[in-house]
Amino acid sequence: MPEGSIFLLLPGARHRYAPHRRTGWVEHWIECRGGAFNFACAAGSAQPEQPSSSEISDLFTSIHALA
Repeated sequence: MPEGSIFLLLPGARHRYAPHRRTGWVEHWIECRGGAFNFACAAGSAQPEQPSSSEISDLFTSIHALA
């Protein structure tokens, strides 16, 4: 994934990733649980087939700024 990428890792999704051996990476993550996140998943806002979107990116940027 290119620099600045955001993706969702949904419960039960198989995954494997690692930083580049020479450059490494910096990561930030947010764990989401509860009714609001479950509602977003059920509404199709969070889908394994589309792990990123501009809406998700904007939301993550807002959360990160608040933190």
